[in-house]
Amino acid sequence: MSLSIGNESFVDVFLYETLQNIEELEILILHNQGEAAFSREVVQQMFRILHTIKGSAAMMSYMPISHTAHALEDVFSYLREDKNDSYDTVALSDLILATIDFIKMECTKISEGQEPDGNSQELTDDIYSFLETMKQHVSDISTEAVTSSMESVPQGQWYRASVRFEEGCEMLNVRAFALVHQLTPLVNEVHSLPEDLVAEESAVIIAKSGLQLTIKTSQSYDDLLKFFESIAFLSELDLQTDAESETATHCVTDDQASPPSNHESPTLSEPNREPPSSSSSKMSAPLQTMISVSVEKLDKLMDLVGEMVIAESMVTHHPELQGIKLINFHRDTRQLHKITTELKEIALSIRMVPLTKTFHKMHRVIRDVAKKLEKDVEIEVIGDDIEVDKNIIEHISDPIMHLVRNAVDHGLESIQERLSLGKQPAGTVTLEAQNSGGYVLVSIRDDGRGLDPKQLIQKAIEKGLLHKPANEMSEQEAFNLIFMPGFSTKKDVSEFSGRGVGMDVVAQNIEAIGGSVLVDSQVGHGTSITLKIPTTLAIIDGMNVRVGRAIYTIPTTGVIESFRPVASAVLSDPDGREMIMVRGQAYSLIRLHRRFGVRSDGEDVTKGIVLMVMGEGGPICIAADELVGTQQVVVKELPTYIQRLQPTSGLAGCTLLGDGSISLIINTLGLTA
Repeated sequence: MSLSIGNESFVDVFLYETLQNIEELEILILHNQGEAAFSREVVQQMFRILHTIKGSAAMMSYMPISHTAHALEDVFSYLREDKNDSYDTVALSDLILATIDFIKMECTKISEGQEPDGNSQELTDDIYSFLETMKQHVSDISTEAVTSSMESVPQGQWYRASVRFEEGCEMLNVRAFALVHQLTPLVNEVHSLPEDLVAEESAVIIAKSGLQLTIKTSQSYDDLLKFFESIAFLSELDLQTDAESETATHCVTDDQASPPSNHESPTLSEPNREPPSSSSSKMSAPLQTMISVSVEKLDKLMDLVGEMVIAESMVTHHPELQGIKLINFHRDTRQLHKITTELKEIALSIRMVPLTKTFHKMHRVIRDVAKKLEKDVEIEVIGDDIEVDKNIIEHISDPIMHLVRNAVDHGLESIQERLSLGKQPAGTVTLEAQNSGGYVLVSIRDDGRGLDPKQLIQKAIEKGLLHKPANEMSEQEAFNLIFMPGFSTKKDVSEFSGRGVGMDVVAQNIEAIGGSVLVDSQVGHGTSITLKIPTTLAIIDGMNVRVGRAIYTIPTTGVIESFRPVASAVLSDPDGREMIMVRGQAYSLIRLHRRFGVRSDGEDVTKGIVLMVMGEGGPICIAADELVGTQQVVVKELPTYIQRLQPTSGLAGCTLLGDGSISLIINTLGLTA
């Protein structure tokens, strides 16, 4: 078989399925690393994953990946046969995680169009050294028998298999080729219909009639069935032994290029014969309910939906239609709006992904940092099934990773220190997500030493970062000092912290997507850092307000109420900051024309409109000239030149209104008095 046809498709399939496999392998390791020995089920599962990776990489001629996976496969091949469970699971887990890191690095090279040429010799030497150490416990198993247990199979019997893939799968010929390639080392012979699986027309045949296989192997029926069950996207399997396998065996030689003839062996063209009930099985799955879609296609779909939302708004809010009674037109536009809204919601839901994978990655981060720092750390995950936009995930993954590393390195005490304080030797890092209106709150908590406001203020004074009298600093203001560039309380620089960079970048990344960061801590009891992030960056429901000739859009999820105030409600605090009284409670008042430097209808707030919105530290009030209305808007990033000209902390982006004008979208969490 040749890989010369459609090689790009092979690469895409290889990368997707290999990354899925190593992610599954990493989950297995992290969930079982504390066990005295891996269970037989886990060993079998890991072996199948490694065998698949090895075979797929060899098929693509990515030999560094194949050789490394093969080395680990030999270890698990040995574990499958060896009944002795006395081996170091921690050391084995380290080897597996190192292999995962190597494969990830090579896959990154492949995705960037480079050759996967990494040197894994030292890693494979360590793996085989570990294998030899295990073998010292059992002397009657030779190295040759262990390493070739899955690759040299004695003469056996014939099987017939009819395979169908799930509906919606693309590149069926590629998947069939990979299946046969993975099956080949496990059996004596395998023949397929269609024969040339690389040919594009084979995909049509497989979609219509399935992939037909004749297999000769000494593997048991159950082992062969387990192999097929491990194949991704398999929806239906008909696996049967052949009644004439004994007469067929003597007719087949190793150098034959096709299955034996109809009179002497099973062939795919024979009519189905009912095999013994104990030797046949049909595996069926429900119709495909999920398919993999390219991220680029999702982004394109979202862009088109966004353009359609803008076009619909431009039609329904066209200036020439204002004041004209068009009953049929308005009825039709309401129907159009309904369809557009539903399509937008579906498009947004497609982009929503759970935080499970992001939180899962933190298991590995905590494990690695805790091991290097010789700390005992447990991780608790809550609410990882909450979904956010995939683009949000991309923005928050690195900040969460940085906060988790800080929690282990900077927040948690050493084992000896915790014991001296009467704490449990193992510290706990908690990752929690919960919905809050149109936002998601992601908290990273630890039960470590906590933050001391007085020490933070003193450190800021030493570094010349304090621009306010120390005695006027509130506790929250002291906590926020950790987000200042160059600020660090760590005395010694390590590979994880102490350089004074990181926390300011965390705040900047979160603010860039219209979110905010809140710190809460108690000395001796730990620290909690909460990221408040929007669920999506694509299309939002907005409330438009006018300030002079400018229109601003405020996300409706952040609006609490709107009202027209009385003059007596406006006052100033001792520092001269403007406040407004609402039902006996004072709130900061921000006039948008002052905040953004635009002309207004006047300074009389009673002639305009005031909106109470959710700010970073709680409700605040913003004043505008007029409330224009609400509409769905497509969020676009602010142009680079605007970001250079003026601070954009109070802006989340911009959008195009129905009349073709541009409106700036206000980030209420970034507004300050």
